[in-house]
Amino acid sequence: METEYSKVVPELLRSYRELGGLNKCDSTNLPSKRAIAQICEEFLILLFPGFFDGEVVPESEMEMLTMERVAAMNRELYSQVAKSFQCSRGESDDCLKTVSDIVLRFMHSLPEVRSLLKTDVEAAYEGDPAATSFEEIILAYPCIEAIGIQRLAHELYKLEVPLLPRIMTEWAHLQTGIDIHPGAAIGPYFFIDHGTGVVIGETCVIGSHVKLYDGVTLGARSFPKDEEGRIVKGIKRHPNVEDHVTIYANAIILGGETTIGSYSTIGANAFITESVEPNSLVALGELEHKIVVKSPKAIAKAKGRTHENAVAVAKANNAAEPPRVVRALPRGVDPDLTAICRRLARELSLSQLAKRVTVSWNRRLTSTAGNANHHNAQITLNPRLREISEREVDRTMRHELAHLVAYARAGRRRIEPHGREWRQACVELGIPEEPRCHDLPLPRRRQKPKHAYQCPNCLEVLLRIRPLKHYSACYSCCSVYNRGRYNARFAYETIPLQLGVQLAQEVDFDTPPDLEFD
Repeated sequence: METEYSKVVPELLRSYRELGGLNKCDSTNLPSKRAIAQICEEFLILLFPGFFDGEVVPESEMEMLTMERVAAMNRELYSQVAKSFQCSRGESDDCLKTVSDIVLRFMHSLPEVRSLLKTDVEAAYEGDPAATSFEEIILAYPCIEAIGIQRLAHELYKLEVPLLPRIMTEWAHLQTGIDIHPGAAIGPYFFIDHGTGVVIGETCVIGSHVKLYDGVTLGARSFPKDEEGRIVKGIKRHPNVEDHVTIYANAIILGGETTIGSYSTIGANAFITESVEPNSLVALGELEHKIVVKSPKAIAKAKGRTHENAVAVAKANNAAEPPRVVRALPRGVDPDLTAICRRLARELSLSQLAKRVTVSWNRRLTSTAGNANHHNAQITLNPRLREISEREVDRTMRHELAHLVAYARAGRRRIEPHGREWRQACVELGIPEEPRCHDLPLPRRRQKPKHAYQCPNCLEVLLRIRPLKHYSACYSCCSVYNRGRYNARFAYETIPLQLGVQLAQEVDFDTPPDLEFD
């Protein structure tokens, strides 16, 4: 084994010699990523004393403790800034004197950075109805950590410190999922709600009172190249965002000449490459899905043979043409049923629902007569309803439309799927005695549970065919103790399947004796 390992060493040494640019042997030390990570944590303690400390900080000792911390940070920062300059410019007396001046000027900027962060905390408190206190925002909101480090790195960036600012913001990126380049100029009262996936480029200029949601990208539209085909650096590549602008989730804004005017709102998933006038609302229009029935040639190709081969096989079986695809059951969007639903929605004064609702046939439905998705206002029906009766088709369609009506009227208010709102909608749609479910002659699929969970608070047992996803908790307990919002205290705990089955049978959670589910 040792002989085999010894063969690797010459290969690596040859790689070191041949691949330039990846080695720093016999050279000055580079800045330490670990040391810079520690510096970032110490800076958070300086910016928010008492929040990130391991122990309580007495008021009487604040002056002495702050002096000690500033002195220690000055030494650590000087070491890393010096390494950054030495790496790019080489070691000299002038370079070391420059480092001293830069570190001193940076330390004097800390009070100004704290003033900006105070406005950011206020913006988070005013911009998030779930925020209960400044303390919660500073301790729990990732945007404060990311913005705080970026504002510090921006000061070093303005002082033309190499390497160090980018390493600091990348540390914050790793901690929070928010990627802000240290070169971005950000005004006061800046808030990023949730924050995951936010990207802000180097030459962005952001005004005051700007609010971003998760997934927003303020990036470059293109990368111009010089005559030799190399990317031109140092030019304006990223957009400007003026004061009092709100940009919702997953919006993408690109281009150095793009400016979002003040008091504008950018809707979710928007893609913008041109400037937007002040006081504008940018939102995506209504989207439609085009459903096309495949041709016999495409079907034959999907089965692994060409149309010509299918013809040859058909002729060999004394057939003039390949067998036609028989579609005994309907599929895709049904324009007649869609028109009926839209008329019913208009009669109930639900114009927005009337524009969006569609009715389609889905052959993948087997044991279910139909379902309704209130997010995209789509009703899906089982094609086998046509084999039962046209009356059953109309009844099921109105049953599912009642769900959409109930959710459209409720807005963001939580309602029960078959609650009072749904029953009222059934009455208005002409099916006043509609039950929750019907016993239809549809094929039944019964599967045994494979996973068992239990609430640690009320001890309710949950049996499932598929495993639970992350952050699943007992809704009954969350409703009582946390107004229906997720609380880790009531997160389901995995228990042995056999024990879960036994407990479920003892308590009788309305499950069949064999614990098989439709």
